[in-house]
Amino acid sequence: MVDDLCFDGQKYSGEEEVVNGFKAYFQKLAEHSININFDIGHNQNNETEFKHISDIVREKDVEPITSEELEKAVNNMNKGKSADIYGLTIESIFKY
Repeated sequence: MVDDLCFDGQKYSGEEEVVNGFKAYFQKLAEHSININFDIGHNQNNETEFKHISDIVREKDVEPITSEELEKAVNNMNKGKSADIYGLTIESIFKY
């Protein structure tokens, strides 16, 4: 059992308060975030990596993928997973 829980600047002590603290935590976790800077650092890292990968690929003689390679890749994608931040799942992309 957790004796103390600190969340959002508040300390919860004792069994009943800790339960209330977890409740407050999960309620806040479930709220829709409208913070446009929410994960800006992660996005900036992704953009930098994308640029580096694009530069490397541009310098190489890369052959186009075949339809067989594409089909194999699609068939090996994990299905039944949660949607991404845009609400897309692999099933929603390939159902048409």
